[in-house]
Amino acid sequence: TSGQTAFRRVEVTSRRGPTFNSGINAILEDRRGSLWVGMNGELYRLLPNSKTENYTARHGLHTAGIWSLLEDRDGRIWVGAVRGLFLLAPEPELNKSIVARRYTITDGLASNTVFALRQAADGRIWIGTAEGLTEFDGARMRSYTRAHGLSERGVNMIVEDRDGNLWMGTYGSGVMKLIRNGFTSYGEADSSGLTQIYSILEDDNGELFTIGEGWRISHFDKGMFVSARPKIPQDLHNTWMPQLAFLDHTGEWWMASNQGLYRFPRLSRIERLAYILPSAIYTSHHGLPEGSVHRFFEDSHGDLWMGTSGSARNRLVRWERKTGVFHQYSESDGLPPSNMPFAFCEDRASNLWIGFYDGGVARYRRGRFELFTGSGGSPTGVGWPTGVGRPTGAGWPTGVITKIFLDRSGRLWIASSQSGISRIDDPTADRPKPINYTTAEGLSSNDTRCFTEDQWGRIYIGTVRGVDQLNPSTDQITHYTTADGLSNDFVISALRDRRGWLWFGTWKGLSRLIPEPDRPVSSPPVLITGLRVAGYAYSVSELGQTEVRGLELESSQNQVQIDFTGLAFALGESLRFRYKLEDADSYWSPLTSQRTVNYASLRPGSYRFVVQAVNQDGRLSPTPAVVAFRIRPPLWQRWWFIALTAALIGSGFYALYRYRLGRLIEMERVRTRIAADLHDDIGSSLSQIAIISEVLHKQIQPQEQSVDRNLSMMARVSREAVDSMSDIVWAINPQRDHMHDLVRRMRRFASETFPARNIDFSFQVPTAEQDIKLDADVRRQVFLIFKEGVNNIVRHSGCVRAEIEMRIEGPWLVLKIADNGQGIDDARFNEGNGLVSIRRRAESLGGSLDVISDDGGGTTIALKVLHGHRAGVLNARW
Repeated sequence: TSGQTAFRRVEVTSRRGPTFNSGINAILEDRRGSLWVGMNGELYRLLPNSKTENYTARHGLHTAGIWSLLEDRDGRIWVGAVRGLFLLAPEPELNKSIVARRYTITDGLASNTVFALRQAADGRIWIGTAEGLTEFDGARMRSYTRAHGLSERGVNMIVEDRDGNLWMGTYGSGVMKLIRNGFTSYGEADSSGLTQIYSILEDDNGELFTIGEGWRISHFDKGMFVSARPKIPQDLHNTWMPQLAFLDHTGEWWMASNQGLYRFPRLSRIERLAYILPSAIYTSHHGLPEGSVHRFFEDSHGDLWMGTSGSARNRLVRWERKTGVFHQYSESDGLPPSNMPFAFCEDRASNLWIGFYDGGVARYRRGRFELFTGSGGSPTGVGWPTGVGRPTGAGWPTGVITKIFLDRSGRLWIASSQSGISRIDDPTADRPKPINYTTAEGLSSNDTRCFTEDQWGRIYIGTVRGVDQLNPSTDQITHYTTADGLSNDFVISALRDRRGWLWFGTWKGLSRLIPEPDRPVSSPPVLITGLRVAGYAYSVSELGQTEVRGLELESSQNQVQIDFTGLAFALGESLRFRYKLEDADSYWSPLTSQRTVNYASLRPGSYRFVVQAVNQDGRLSPTPAVVAFRIRPPLWQRWWFIALTAALIGSGFYALYRYRLGRLIEMERVRTRIAADLHDDIGSSLSQIAIISEVLHKQIQPQEQSVDRNLSMMARVSREAVDSMSDIVWAINPQRDHMHDLVRRMRRFASETFPARNIDFSFQVPTAEQDIKLDADVRRQVFLIFKEGVNNIVRHSGCVRAEIEMRIEGPWLVLKIADNGQGIDDARFNEGNGLVSIRRRAESLGGSLDVISDDGGGTTIALKVLHGHRAGVLNARW
């Protein structure tokens, strides 16, 4: 109750004691803060001062059980009970009857057992009973039962949604929806017995008539239809929605037949058509063409225009009321050849517009016909252009012109079976220009059949897929179908009566719509209604959810299907949706009416699906529905697996590095040991041999020349072996693996060799910053090539100047040795063993060696090798 923020227990005990029906069935808090409680046949009121009042049969509540309570807008309390509907007095008193009035079936209630009460937004009170639904407007009651479309007799709960629709709960047949001011339909299934409704007419007294299948003319009288069939030959063969009968402004009926045109006088009751004789019958003897009349139209002068069809030729006929003469119009008057007039309308300037069965529109103005074709809108005063068939194209509609309609603004509307509808804003213009509406502009179908207009200027178009409401000021289109109560989606005819009610004739009956002004439109909510992951359903509330979060999916669960819907119950409401999958889509999807989206193969990652509903006014859902989920990566893509794999690979590389490092260290130790052994052992032994040879050479007598010569040779060979051993020790020594060690060795050799032969030389080498480490084999081979080149210069060139240059070019080591000697002739160039030897050494390093020599012009030796490794040999030509 008012002011309370926590529960407290209140016990209410029936004075009759426990019974089968002893529960509390209804509770209501009124605007004064009193709490009303209904149970059994007693009513309790808990006042704000905690005082309790009890009302029973002695206070006028003659009932066996109270089921519902209602406080209306005026503050009156209504009680729905087993024995009727009770209206309580404004100021109940314990010593008086509290019932102001009791309503029963004699007042119009569907049943004396009232289960549910609800006051709608328009003030009407809706009453759910054991035998149907009752509407009470304060003056009288109207009841609805299964005969009116209820799925169940008993209505035990009523709720009104924000769009004014009523939702009714039943005991055994689910929920029923009563659309706010929706279509009321009359068909073959109910007492009206209506089927195809070809035309709808209204006389000068506002009486409504329908023309249906089998010449059945029905009159709407006091909510029911009374039917009759005229007593004429009914052998009309053209049954493609013919206008079989017509009611003119005087109240006379005109009936069409293959045997003539029948005219009946004004009737007081439509039932008289069944036996009254026609006042006149017109045939070809009166100027009517052979064949049958299938369309009627009465102009502002009272003349009757008719479209006729016959075996010989179709004709346009006008019956002149003043003279009673029939006038025929044909191709010579400017009409299309052999065409059937099918639709008529008169504009505000009294010009007659005619639409034809095979397409095309004609205007009768100033006594002549102007023909408008689909080729652009230019009128012609004669028939179709020579050599051109049936006109089609942009501008004017094609197909059957089914209806021409003039709205209250003076605009002309044209319906066709192929081109949707066309609007002409100025029908009196010399060159009228149609504005076209098709399915591209929002029509439900391009096959349109009829028009009508409500008092707010909205145009209603009957199509083969229902009724479309078009607001010309906004071009907003609303669709109505059988889901909104329409008797059938194939709409043939339409009419607005004097009360402003709209009537639509369909293939299976008649439907009535009482239009209302546009209500404020609210944003539609949107809900997630289903979720399937890899083909398996995920639990979602049956009522839908605005959010689904916390989904953790495996990598194999990457197929996700999401179902969603929007809540919109207004008449003709049609929602569309837009959605996107964040982290996968950058933009919203195009608007669609589909309510399911399927993502077939998603990559691992976190995703957030967002969907919004969009109504016909373009309003978006205030809060989008969201599905948030994450797809785990496969085992081999998870961080711990990647980290473990990286650690294992790193450990392997580290082990390989340690192994290689160990091998290099071991090799360096071996090289160091070999160099030391060669230097200490073999080198010292060779030096000792050389020394001993020289000592013996001094001790031997001069006469022993052969021995002396051999000892000299032994000493010389020993000294050369020591020098070679020194080179080998230097080459394998790991402490001499830098380029500056090679340069120092080369410089020392050149300094010892060139001055002995009086040869000047220059030595250009890289700077200290360019010092690099060289492989042992590279260092050794380059040095040997250098020695061979220097020795060749000293021995054979006869030069006085030599130039030595060493440089680094990227991965290349370049050595250039040049002299200004006599050069090398061709014979020595090709036969010299030294040149062949150094070239092989260069090739063994994966490099190149070029020797350039001119007779008398000096010699240049150019060596180019990779200083780090032997792969990737590049040949360069000097």
